[in-house]
Amino acid sequence: MGLIPNQESWGTHVNIAGGAVARNSPSPAAAVRFLEYLSGDAAQAYFANGNSEYPVVRSVHADNPALAEMGSFKSAVIPISVVGVNSAKAR
Repeated sequence: MGLIPNQESWGTHVNIAGGAVARNSPSPAAAVRFLEYLSGDAAQAYFANGNSEYPVVRSVHADNPALAEMGSFKSAVIPISVVGVNSAKAR
């Protein structure tokens, strides 16, 4: 389709987002439950449909016309350690 760069060979860049529970969290169990919620089907569909981002859970179907128009997505496979080393150089 051509809307997403480089889907023919190595893929294209994706943003990396993450979540964690702070060591000194006053409620680590609640924090874990929240992270589990964020990675669940309902929250992934909500973000995919609201932000036009592909869900990280493969089984989640996004009802988003923008994502449907772009089709399937092939991400580049770059170890996060390489991204970290190069992020300082990119500033």
